[in-house]
Amino acid sequence: MTKRTRHVIISSLVGVSQRSLQVVATLISMPMVLHALGTERFGIWGAAVSLAWMTGVVDLGLSGVVLSAIVREYALTNTDGARKELENALSLAILLCLLLSCGVALALPVLASPKTAPSYLIATILLAANIPVSLASSAWLGLQKGYVAWSWDGLQTSLTLGGLVALSLTKLDERFYVAVVFAAMLTANSCSLAHLMVKHPELRPRRLGVLSIDSLRGLLWRGLPFFLLGLTASLNLYADNIITLSTLGAKAAGHMTIIQRICQTVAGFLLVLTQPLWPAFADAATRKDIPWIKTHIWRSVLIVTSLAAGGATLLLAAGRMLLHLWLGPMLTFEAAILWSMAAWIIILALGIVPDFLLKSLGRMWLLIIVSILSAITAVSLKLILAPNWGLPGILLGTAFAYGLIQLPIYMIWLWRWLRSPT
Repeated sequence: MTKRTRHVIISSLVGVSQRSLQVVATLISMPMVLHALGTERFGIWGAAVSLAWMTGVVDLGLSGVVLSAIVREYALTNTDGARKELENALSLAILLCLLLSCGVALALPVLASPKTAPSYLIATILLAANIPVSLASSAWLGLQKGYVAWSWDGLQTSLTLGGLVALSLTKLDERFYVAVVFAAMLTANSCSLAHLMVKHPELRPRRLGVLSIDSLRGLLWRGLPFFLLGLTASLNLYADNIITLSTLGAKAAGHMTIIQRICQTVAGFLLVLTQPLWPAFADAATRKDIPWIKTHIWRSVLIVTSLAAGGATLLLAAGRMLLHLWLGPMLTFEAAILWSMAAWIIILALGIVPDFLLKSLGRMWLLIIVSILSAITAVSLKLILAPNWGLPGILLGTAFAYGLIQLPIYMIWLWRWLRSPT
């Protein structure tokens, strides 16, 4: 077994363990928060905390730049180049943090309703503060030590669980629940960055805040593809709470919060299982080790699809019973929602591994074009289907768009690349 393969396996196992902890935390905290806040305020909370998925958007793609740069520079044994890349990214991230905080503080009270504005303001301010420290996870992944990043994510999960359970015993409103979620994320990522600086002194920045125009232009240009991908993914996958809140109301948004938690939990398991393939594929491509990629690509697709199918089958067979045992009678889910969730899970699972291979090979603009087309289609379908189909229509909007656009293009490209890798 090669060192690269060993790192992939270890990172995947630790990632799955962390996600298992997250499942336990969700099972414990969601009913408590739901009963403490009520369905409507729970929906507002769910919509606000869904902004946590937008970290890859608000950093303008810096996380992808850091990951790719560290993989490349370490493969070329250029640690000084890796340090400079991280230093420049942190400098720009601090600037983005300040700009986003000021912009949100001025604009959000005008754009959002008085009922939801305070929760969104807390979420976005803390999200902005998270931009610089969140780069640590990308650096760990670039070092092919995803298991370290997942370990710190485990701390985040523990802090979130403890905070939500404690708050559910009080009479405080949803703003405090939002603050707990984002404060836990900020604390864990800060600890991860400090750990990175101690463990890898060769990556410690020498001059933060000093960024030349050429460096700034280069970072923004290289981050643009990752930013566009993050933006379209947020529209395609993670904006369902916000769309539900605006089209179907706060009560439906409460249902969507639970639905997204389930879907994102399953997707999260698949993500942590496969994300270590990104730096591994990139390392193999840099070293011209194409046979390693060919050996692992179809095996990974088969494993991921099988796990997704198993999860979807369990959801269909026992989902309603388990949800009733978990949440009680406050929220009920019809069979159409379960079928929509199963379709969402399986269709998205089929494209995870090809997506990471495309990123590792630098085929970013192909990814962007496909993702933009899919996002436009998905949002359009959600807005069309939601009034008549309700929550299943919003879920199926994502599944239909992904299955009709992204997945066929991924598979055609993969088949052609395997025949003649370049």
